[in-house]
Amino acid sequence: MVCLFFTYGVSLKKWDELGILEREAALYKNLVRQGLRVAFFTYGDKKDLDYAKQLPGIDIIPAYADKLKPKNNKIAFLQSFTLSFQFKDKLSRYSIFKTNQMWGAWTALIAKWLLRKKLLVRCGFEHYY
Repeated sequence: MVCLFFTYGVSLKKWDELGILEREAALYKNLVRQGLRVAFFTYGDKKDLDYAKQLPGIDIIPAYADKLKPKNNKIAFLQSFTLSFQFKDKLSRYSIFKTNQMWGAWTALIAKWLLRKKLLVRCGFEHYY
């Protein structure tokens, strides 16, 4: 029912390296225990799928599981605007999209428009402050 869109460029591996994986995933693990379907849309690759054992019941949708992330950051950024179209079938299974930060919220916003779903926006840390 809920698909969390990670901050642009962030993966489960990055959460793990930063030591925040358990803290950030706790809310969603609780939702799973309550019977809700949960997914994480990450900017990781196939390595993000290795976290499935740590995140039982959470579907992991890595943007770069089946393709290489462009080495050019500008191309990768532009490509992020097409990800909702590429993952339309997987994303259509969820009724609510949620952002974790504003940086990357455009992917969730495009998915919301494309699939006519609800969007919950969390601002998180804003660099402007």
